[in-house]
Amino acid sequence: MNDESLIQMHPQERMLLHNLVEGKYYLEIGSGYSTAWVANLCDKVDSVETREEWFRKVKTYTDEHCSNVTLYHFPPEECAYDDNGYETLISLGRGGSGYGTAEEFKSYIQSIKKLILKNDYDVIMIDGNVRNELVHLLKDIKFSGIFMVHDLSVDHKGRIDLSVDNKGNIYDFFDFPELDIIDTKLSLGTFKFIWETNNDDI
Repeated sequence: MNDESLIQMHPQERMLLHNLVEGKYYLEIGSGYSTAWVANLCDKVDSVETREEWFRKVKTYTDEHCSNVTLYHFPPEECAYDDNGYETLISLGRGGSGYGTAEEFKSYIQSIKKLILKNDYDVIMIDGNVRNELVHLLKDIKFSGIFMVHDLSVDHKGRIDLSVDNKGNIYDFFDFPELDIIDTKLSLGTFKFIWETNNDDI
């Protein structure tokens, strides 16, 4: 991927990502043009996508240009679609949240959980659906690596504002006392959970 203009990230965000993933095992939740770009930096990339058409398009490209990328298609549940086949999660006029709900992505969340527990990822990028639930998942399984969340609201002082969807649900994952905010660049945040060491186990 030589045309970085196709990547939906600001140059400052790409630089932050570049510095964190170089030579690492990287899980990307939400595939795109950045998948092939980041593959040039990483030792290995696993990428998860929900939409079948987009998944096939990205897979065709990465299969031709990347030898270190594995793509996974984890679709949402049937309840994520209305009677006409429209995705309610992105159809805000139909009451969708924009990122979906835990009910709409139940098997998706479980599939991602299995991936994380099976593989020793250094860095995880959350840039897909049910972002709040996925951050809670990382906390619940005590993920020890670095994770990033894209499309956050960050003010000019670097403070992260809580995201609120169109139903008024607050994405409050930044209130975890164990959460360390490593860095932010525009709408990209980098985090790590700090777990207390049990002295009895040393």
